[in-house]
Amino acid sequence: MLLKSLKSLWIELSNHNRYKVLGFLFSLLLLLVCYSCESHCDSVLHPGKRITRTELISEIETFNTEAAHEANSLDRQDAIKAFLLESAITAGQTATFNWWNFAAIAGSILGVGATADNIRYRIKKA
Repeated sequence: MLLKSLKSLWIELSNHNRYKVLGFLFSLLLLLVCYSCESHCDSVLHPGKRITRTELISEIETFNTEAAHEANSLDRQDAIKAFLLESAITAGQTATFNWWNFAAIAGSILGVGATADNIRYRIKKA
């Protein structure tokens, strides 16, 4: 009896207020989708992987940290180059020999040579 009365109430409600019922059900479905599903986007560091907003923020922070580290490395290399160039210019202009500048230049040349030799050894070993 109760089931029959609920069925007749549903038929009456859906017949007379069809578009209101459909609008309510559509709104309910839309709210369910919007609040239950997290937004995803493609990963910056790992192409092909889908990530959420919090993972994207974490990737951006990681990328910024690595970029700052590499920028510091470039600054350090530029400072060494500027020092070596200034030493050579000073030695050329004053025609004096400075042992500290000679040691810096020789050390940088030996460092580059050792690095190249190490790379050559690793390539040959592989």
